[in-house]
Amino acid sequence: MVFILLNGLIYTRNMVVKPDRSGYNVFDKWKTFPEFQLTRPMPTTDRASKSLREKIRAFANDYCQFSTQVRTASDVTDYCRDSLERARFDFKNGIYMTESDGNAFAAVKYGALPVEDGLRFVFSHNDSPGLGLKTKPVIVPWDPDQQNLHLGIELDLKEVGAIQPGQWAGHDYLVKGCYFRDGKRIPLEFRGYIADVNAHTDTREVSGDTISEAYPREGLDLIVGYRNLKEFLRDMGIKSETEFQKANLQVYPDAPTRIFGQGFITGHAHDARIGIFPALKAFEETKSPYTTVLMGFDREEIGSQGPGGAYSTFLDDIVDNILLKSKMVSNRKELTESLKRDIYKKSFAINCDVDVSASKKVVSTLGL
Repeated sequence: MVFILLNGLIYTRNMVVKPDRSGYNVFDKWKTFPEFQLTRPMPTTDRASKSLREKIRAFANDYCQFSTQVRTASDVTDYCRDSLERARFDFKNGIYMTESDGNAFAAVKYGALPVEDGLRFVFSHNDSPGLGLKTKPVIVPWDPDQQNLHLGIELDLKEVGAIQPGQWAGHDYLVKGCYFRDGKRIPLEFRGYIADVNAHTDTREVSGDTISEAYPREGLDLIVGYRNLKEFLRDMGIKSETEFQKANLQVYPDAPTRIFGQGFITGHAHDARIGIFPALKAFEETKSPYTTVLMGFDREEIGSQGPGGAYSTFLDDIVDNILLKSKMVSNRKELTESLKRDIYKKSFAINCDVDVSASKKVVSTLGL
């Protein structure tokens, strides 16, 4: 009998464990484990043919390019619109966007069956957790005795969606969004850095601070690399601090999405980029006889409130237009709630969102 020490447990080579009803061997530290039990299962790729695995890899590469390219919710809308244009989508009758900011959109592909037979919805959300700028974000050092200890202009940040502030320190960031002048929407983009404390100067262990105390939810500041406000605004093309305060800007990690190892993907905002991208591709390729609707909602991370949120009238507006353009009703007075409920009862919807995490704590909470 040969014993093997592996990760602190002892196994033997010549003893067999009777599998349970699922085909897995029951844990027994004195008995051997087959290799598959020590391997992270990947059922899709393990069972796929070589040609299918190549297609999966190509799709994953396309997703990485998409995830790297888009940052804001309006970026997702722009990407989907451009992709639909390349797919020769019927824009005249089938595209809708929120007029205020373009953060939400819908695309409709009319089928051969009448609308009263029901609709097919596939939807996700365009926004992602991150950081935003406060109403008056500019922090200017004023104490002459502390002047040399400051790193110039900093921006005061706020939490947008559920994040862990301690995970955001010590990284480079991309600030992206827009500001408004004379009713025009002007894009704005610049980079910054959130500082962290070096281990040899960290006093948290001595003072007894917890992570949440060391990194309060509204205690993160962004260093923009400018020594004074005048030079920063000049290079940004902004006329005044008031104009900058009215800008709609969010902060995102400045790192690309990559594939590593045997097919694992790392990057920011897989929630819900990993949902909207395959939803878009499925919509472009579908030949369903039913009228199909692709929707990208906004502000899911902060409660789905707003012009393009799931709690808004955006969905109702889209369905109203579908009924009018399909000639099912002749005018808006015939758009009754009873009529729409009858259609919804015959309809199906797929919510493309994530439901698991790599965190063991989250997975165990979900009971997976």
